[in-house]
This record gives sequence, structure tokens and C-alpha cells, in this order.
Amino acid sequence: MIKEIKVSTVDQSMLNAIQAAHKELVASSDETKELHLIINSAKGNKEVAVHAAEILHSDASIIPVTTVSGNLDVAGTVLTSTGFEGRRIADPKSTFIINDGAAYGKDSKPEDLDGTDYAIFDALARITGKKFTIFKKMLEGGAFSSVVAKKCGIIDEVTGFKSVFRPQKSLKGRTRKKSVAKKAVVETPEHSENSEEMSESKEVKPVTRTRKTPEKSVSTEGVQRGRIK
Repeated sequence: MIKEIKVSTVDQSMLNAIQAAHKELVASSDETKELHLIINSAKGNKEVAVHAAEILHSDASIIPVTTVSGNLDVAGTVLTSTGFEGRRIADPKSTFIINDGAAYGKDSKPEDLDGTDYAIFDALARITGKKFTIFKKMLEGGAFSSVVAKKCGIIDEVTGFKSVFRPQKSLKGRTRKKSVAKKAVVETPEHSENSEEMSESKEVKPVTRTRKTPEKSVSTEGVQRGRIK
């Protein structure tokens, strides 16, 4: 069973809809249980967003899926992050915010955040698993792009322009060729003997030179120029 909810405002009515859909999915005997949130420029109550996140992450049998577009505020960003890892997609033009207030000092610590900001930081850090990155964006404040949101672990994929006239070329062939070229040679007894013979043939052999002088011929042993003397 798949339930879909369109979200543009993060408020109590949205929370009620999520609660009802989640409860229905829990009671369902279907093998597939997914709750899709279609988030479009969602803005609203931060505390409601955190509460929604708690509901969506309360039962592992229900897979939350988030698809995002537009400009989101803090509540919309939190709601976006609640999707199951690998199932959070955003439009490349979307923007996100996790701190809509003034930036904090660079030397600030998590305990220096105000109550609401700390709750947002704690929720996003636990959901994304990227505590340091989330805290850094919290200190900076301001909006950031979908690409940055992906680095923060808030989304997993940024959609891009696709053309039916110029399909993307697969890199599988190239990878395969490289992997074949890098395959190790299995050494057999015969191969081992040949290798030893070749290595021996490449060893530096002494060269005998005879230098004539008016008095006598002097025989010296040395090696070829450019090698060990």
C-alpha cells in the first residue's frame, strides 16, 4: 500500500494527515508500505515538523519517501529529511534552510544554540548521521542549494535535465575494460620459470675491456657506462 500526501504548509492539519496515513499503513497487511510526501515550497511550524519526523521514524515497516521542489523554510527542510535514505529527491532549483535566524559565532558549541535551533540540529543530526556538517550549516544560517543539501544528507538525489535525444552513455563498458586490463596474471610453474629466465637475462653482466698502452696491455673489468661502477 502506498499513501501520498501533498504538503505546502507544515501545520497541525498536515500532522493529522500524516498520523492518519501512518496509522493506516501500520494496520495494513500489505508487503509494501510507503508514505510519500510531495513537498512543494513547504513552510510552517518547526515543532510540528519535528513531531512529524518522530512519527515517520517510529516504525521501521513504514518507508517514508520525500519528493521536494521550491523554496523550503526550516520546517520544510526537516520534513524533507525524514524520507528513507535513498528515497529523498529534490529539484535542482530548490533551496533549504535549517537556521532562519542570525548566524552564530564560529566558536559556538551545540549547547550555545537556542532551544528551537537545538531541537532542529538534534533531529537533523540523528536523521542524517552528519552531525558536524549539520552543525556547521546551523552556525552559518541562510539558505543553501540542493547540491549542498545532498552533502548534508538531507536529500539523496538531485534531479537534472534529461533529453530523449541524447541519452546518457553508460560507463560500464569503460569500467569493464579497465578492470580486465588490471587483472592479475595467474602464475603457473612454466610461467614462473620463464619469468626467472627473463630476469636473469636482464641482469647486468660484466664487460671486459682491453686498453693498450705503449708499454703493455692492461685488462680491466668494469660494467657498461651508466650503471654501477
